[in-house]
Amino acid sequence: MHASDKHWVTRKDESRNPPSSRYSFWEGEELQVSPSLKVVRLGGHFPSSSVLLWTSAPQDDKAVLFTGDTILPVPHGRWCSFMYSFPNLLPLPDFVVESILKKITALPAFDRLYGPFSSSSIQGNAKDAVLESAQRYLDSLAGKYHGK
Repeated sequence: MHASDKHWVTRKDESRNPPSSRYSFWEGEELQVSPSLKVVRLGGHFPSSSVLLWTSAPQDDKAVLFTGDTILPVPHGRWCSFMYSFPNLLPLPDFVVESILKKITALPAFDRLYGPFSSSSIQGNAKDAVLESAQRYLDSLAGKYHGK
């Protein structure tokens, strides 16, 4: 868990002697977990919202991005959305999506993306789908599709 979310942790692991946190906290923008796994802080629902990039999945040696609730693939299968609160349908503001867009642009290409639900994924050329979705989202916030 990113260190900036540490204040949200309210329970300690009482089974350990002495009691300790159940979490490992990290700082910065990226955490290299292994040669092929990297956690990247994108921001989103929380400023510390992060994704996991697997640069070389064993079945096809292609990169995969796991997004949690930072980026949500929608049922269409090629688009995704960026929400502050998915259950309440509250969108993220443009400056947060612009920041996410810059950070995704800097990542190596990833072929697949998996969101928080079994039905939320993008299969094939997923990085381009996220970049196109972010631009479409920003255009919508700016009123492009509503006559501005």
